[in-house]
Amino acid sequence: MKTYYITFCLVFSHLLALAQIAPSEYKWESKPAYITIPEEFTSEDRVGLYSFERYEYFHNQEGNLFVFQTVHRKFRALNDKAVNQLNTLSMEIGNGVELIDIKARTINEDGKIVNFDESSIKEVTDDESHDKYKIFAIDGIEVGNDIEYIMVKKIPSDYFGRAYFQYPYPVLKARWELSSPATLIYDTKAYNADIKLDNQLGEERNVYTAEMKNIPALKEEKFAYLNPRRARVEYRLAYNTDQGKFPILTWDHVAQRIYANNYLLEGKDQEVLDKMKSEIDLSVSSLREKITNVENYLKKNILIQEFHAPEFDNLEFVAQNKVSSERGIVKIYANLFKQLGIQHNIVLASDRDIFPLDKDFSSWDYLRKYLIYLPEIDQYIAPANLQFRLGCFPATLGASDGLFVELVKVGNFESAVAQLKEIKASDYHENYDHMFIKMDLNIDESLTHIITERCFHGLSGGFFKQFYSMMDEKAKGEFLKNIMATKLGKPEYKEMTTHEKSEKPQASDADFIIYADVMSEDFMEQAGNKILVNIGESIGPQSEMYQEEERKADIENEFNRWYIRNIEFTIPEDYSISNPEVADMNVSHEVDGETLFKFVSKHRIEGNKYIVEIDEFYNQIYTDKKHIEAFRNVVNAAADFNKVVLILEEK
Repeated sequence: MKTYYITFCLVFSHLLALAQIAPSEYKWESKPAYITIPEEFTSEDRVGLYSFERYEYFHNQEGNLFVFQTVHRKFRALNDKAVNQLNTLSMEIGNGVELIDIKARTINEDGKIVNFDESSIKEVTDDESHDKYKIFAIDGIEVGNDIEYIMVKKIPSDYFGRAYFQYPYPVLKARWELSSPATLIYDTKAYNADIKLDNQLGEERNVYTAEMKNIPALKEEKFAYLNPRRARVEYRLAYNTDQGKFPILTWDHVAQRIYANNYLLEGKDQEVLDKMKSEIDLSVSSLREKITNVENYLKKNILIQEFHAPEFDNLEFVAQNKVSSERGIVKIYANLFKQLGIQHNIVLASDRDIFPLDKDFSSWDYLRKYLIYLPEIDQYIAPANLQFRLGCFPATLGASDGLFVELVKVGNFESAVAQLKEIKASDYHENYDHMFIKMDLNIDESLTHIITERCFHGLSGGFFKQFYSMMDEKAKGEFLKNIMATKLGKPEYKEMTTHEKSEKPQASDADFIIYADVMSEDFMEQAGNKILVNIGESIGPQSEMYQEEERKADIENEFNRWYIRNIEFTIPEDYSISNPEVADMNVSHEVDGETLFKFVSKHRIEGNKYIVEIDEFYNQIYTDKKHIEAFRNVVNAAADFNKVVLILEEK
């Protein structure tokens, strides 16, 4: 089951004393038909013939909710790849999951049925996660067979969830059902497709259904996240009529829960906070420096685990053991900032590469990550991410709405309210990867001498600094070589190191700087009385974007970014460049007078120096797919620059 960053305990006053509860009976066809699939789907690896999920919510004798989940899937395997994918099925167990029933079978085109042998079920444990699974093999599958299975499980209840209707393969029909006691009323909402929704509220039970037919496959596309584009239904518990007629589990309820979990101190919490404040340098004059010192202190002294344990809410435990979770460390940040008089908001965010938060549908399932917003300097802290520092946070949390928890005070009463606002993505200037390159030739030895200073800031690589500081010397060397690698052969490194500061004005605030002094025999080539110099490869390998099929998704960048490439090539004495204009490129795209993305390279000659200046940036996260050709041209322009070769001729 999913781990929620917020837990909410519903107290149900009306308990149903049931001696025994069982899932509703579900049967498959005793004589299944072997149907003809539509012609347009025959080129796929597989086709989903039917997809069904049912969730039945019940109260047990103690009044706690639990769920029976019934899953029915039926596929047609159209090639060997699909056969290999479908001949083994797995199901996670543990964490309150109980397998009640399972059955599977194959059907060939002649109607012959082969039932699954339950003795083939094996229980395994993942070596890394230690999660337990039941794995069962379906033997004898052949191309053209239908593979069908039904699984019934008892699982812990969720007040929020989603049902997928779209996959990397087409599905002919999909249906989802949820039934609950009449006192529990759910909201549902469909996304990315015209899904037929129906709600039936009854005297004893409520039933919610969703259905869709002829669902196309959803394919990967560059610069577009797959999961948010899937046809799906979100659901959330909206009312418990045993508690009244007012909505429950709203955004403001989130804020109040966050307030109670974080700002209501107990035990020795205050003593711990006072000790921390005494160990942080708070004598600095600027607000930014004070915030930075708080962040550096916490990230240096407390290890963040990916899981949450009740002990992590206890500040004394955290201080003694120097370990916490994302949720636990937020409590420390919030109280330090509050007691230091620093305005802040705890922010709950969603990963837009998974699902962007929908502020009009208050599903707490969106709320998966924390940020701290500092409104006085308009910056964020990523409290659980060691590699990031003030102003830099995971890219996919930006350019999406977040839930900002704002403290409110009336007299002596203090609480919190929720504000749904955009977490703005940083400007392209804040995320750069700049290269300053000097090249000269040793013609007699056919060697090229290249000195490169590469400067990173923000999401483009500024966070490398934190990782690099924790590496041993051997790992540091390999790390730097991997970053500075080109497509050409093995270079001879005369020097490879890092610098603290760049003298280049475009990189004056760089977070991480690599200096490389390299000799290579692969950048020049003798061609009769001419010399060919591949200066395009000096900027390293560039990504390419090609797509033969029609674009389906809008363009979505991970983050805005900027690349400067400054190449200074020393022209050998007694030689001239016969094609100086070869490095000139101008590929850009404007919408409503604003340049959204561009790649522009220009050359000039100053004495014996051939200088190329490249300016490339992407400054919009979301762009309509109608601009895909212009976007593709800019992305591919950098790869085209890799092919730039200067021709030197003797004077």
